[in-house]
Amino acid sequence: MVVTFVKTTILKSILLILGIFAVTFSHAQVWGVPGATWHYEFDDFGQGFYTYTYSGDTIVDGFNCQKIDVELQWIITGNGVTIPGALNQYTEITRFSNDSVFWYRNNDFFLLYDFGASIGDQWVIHQGGNLFDPECDTTSIVSVSDTGVVTINGQDLRFIELTYVQGQYAMNGRAIERIGVANASWHPQNLPFPGQVTCDSNIITEYFFHHFRCYTDNDLGTYSTVNEACDQPTATLYLEELLIKDDKEVIRMFNLLGREIQNPKNELVIILYSDGSTEKKFID
Repeated sequence: MVVTFVKTTILKSILLILGIFAVTFSHAQVWGVPGATWHYEFDDFGQGFYTYTYSGDTIVDGFNCQKIDVELQWIITGNGVTIPGALNQYTEITRFSNDSVFWYRNNDFFLLYDFGASIGDQWVIHQGGNLFDPECDTTSIVSVSDTGVVTINGQDLRFIELTYVQGQYAMNGRAIERIGVANASWHPQNLPFPGQVTCDSNIITEYFFHHFRCYTDNDLGTYSTVNEACDQPTATLYLEELLIKDDKEVIRMFNLLGREIQNPKNELVIILYSDGSTEKKFID
């Protein structure tokens, strides 16, 4: 009897441990891990890049949350010159539970993604006043039009296809577990967080088009939709070729976030020459 009890207890303990591992693994798959980065490009009447970085954790309303730092880097082009423009920085707050990812808005958490959802499911992604367009419903809703699994770097990740239903905030296209919305094609609201829209048919709105470039974390590796360095478009040139060009000396170099750098490697830089001209080059 004692032996049977011990064996039963050990078996229950093993099953409990396996269950804990299964839950932990599931949670790790749902949203980005610490240090993860997302890169998106935007274009229309202005150009630039979004970089999202999972920079750390915090507690909000008693929940364990993730801090996603956002850098919106505008790019100025003209007369054959491309240089960094304004840099906007802010932080998004997220949390996850089981199959779901939430974002924090108006002092409340709203469901962002449910990777366990079925076709036809709907949920509220935002609730609040309509400062952007008073014609919009105060409740923003998306629906699921398709679900499936995609294999990325040997890992099977679930996806849901989202469709905007109503409200001032919208999300559209494929959202992949761990990554979020990640459409390779150009599309408005093609970002990991909802974008604002207009609802008044009398308002002609020209939206920025966004393009997912890549996602990287230490476990999954890099998932990229472009055939170049995924953080920025590039053109290859060796450093020694940059030091002197047509009798012009390089006097300063900047990355595309506008920060001065001394010894760039494997990155796109803005070069300032002694005659005041600039040039964008990729340094191996």
